[in-house]
Parts: sequence; C-alpha cells; structure tokens
Amino acid sequence: MTTTHDFCDGNGPVPAHRHKNPDGTEGGWVADTALVSGNALVYDNARVSGNARVSGKALVCGDAQVCGNAQVYGNAQVYGNAQVYGNARASGNARVCGDARVYGNAQVYGNALVSGNALVYDNARVHGDAQVYGNALVCGNALVLWGYSLRFDWTAYREKSGAVVLQYGCERRTLAEWKRNLTTIIARHVADKAERKQYAAMLKTLIVLAATIPSVKATRGREG
Repeated sequence: MTTTHDFCDGNGPVPAHRHKNPDGTEGGWVADTALVSGNALVYDNARVSGNARVSGKALVCGDAQVCGNAQVYGNAQVYGNAQVYGNARASGNARVCGDARVYGNAQVYGNALVSGNALVYDNARVHGDAQVYGNALVCGNALVLWGYSLRFDWTAYREKSGAVVLQYGCERRTLAEWKRNLTTIIARHVADKAERKQYAAMLKTLIVLAATIPSVKATRGREG
C-alpha cells in the first residue's frame, strides 16, 4: 500500500514517506519525488516535496518546508516556519528561519542569516556574514550589502516599506534615523572624542553606500 501525504501545495495527497534520519529517528515527510541524501536531517514536522533536494549535512526541522526545485545543502539549516522553494538555494552555513521565505532563483550562502518575516527572491543573493531579518525585502538582482568596519559587522538592505535599513553592531536603524541621530548614537557607544570623529566619518560613508540599494516593489507571489 502506497503511503501518501498532503503537502498543502495544491497537489493534494502524493506518494511520500517519513524520512529516517542517520541517527535512526523518524523525521518529517518527504515526497517520493524529492530527495534527502548524505547526512542530511529532516526532523519534527518539516516537509520536503516536489523535486526538492536536501543533502550534505543540511538540517530541515520545525515546521519548515523545502519544495519545488529548491536545494538545501552543505551545512545549511532551514527551521521554524521558514520556506525555501522555487529554484532557490541555501548552502554553506546559511540559516533560514522564523517566517522567512527564500524563493525564485534566490541564493543564501556563506554564513548568511535570513529570519523574521524576511523575503528573499528573484535573483537576489544574500551571502558572507550578512543578516537579513524583520520585514526585510531582498529581490530583483539585489545583493545585500555587508562588511566589517571598525570592530563591528554591518549589513544594509531594503525593507518592504521601501526604507533602507543599516545594521551596525547592535544598532539597527533606517537611513533617515541614522542621519537624524548619528551624533547621539555614536556618543552612546564611543567615549573618546577623536574616535567619535572616526566613527562618524565611517558611518556617513556607509549611509551613502546603503542609499545606493535600488528601490523594489514588494510582491509575495509564491512560485511552486
């Protein structure tokens, strides 16, 4: 008797099986058309369907979904209520979690983190040590800007509201907020006056750089 499962993707119940993880535990549902290989783990209520591929030492758990032609490999992790679908890729040490969605031809790799309600799609790339979260929107041919300056990592991206957000250290603000409060923010964290000038010059440069992120129109259409 063929076991079936409804992955709630509009295709109704399809032949599927519960994944047996390398540690012997019974994991989430995997469609017979999908493939989980290597030392990959699929735990909890996680689902892998369509022609999706999960391989290497990847982890898919919680209520996460990987479907369509998506691929999750390397040491990548997809968990929480996150979804990776379409032709999207998550690889390296990337993490996709919360209610985040990565789809289209998007790629998340390196040590990147996509979380919260973030949307990454089209041909967008999120990589390196970039962190995209909250209501972030990364699409089109966008590359999330990230780097390291004066002791701290920084990341810049555009939210669904249209505002560009710059995260520097523990401070996460829109460019408008950075401009209005720059002196106050720096004084809160830097005691030395000479260093304050250095940080101010650096942050003004980052603000100008972040402002070059192109405007995009938020859409949420799902690709199978």
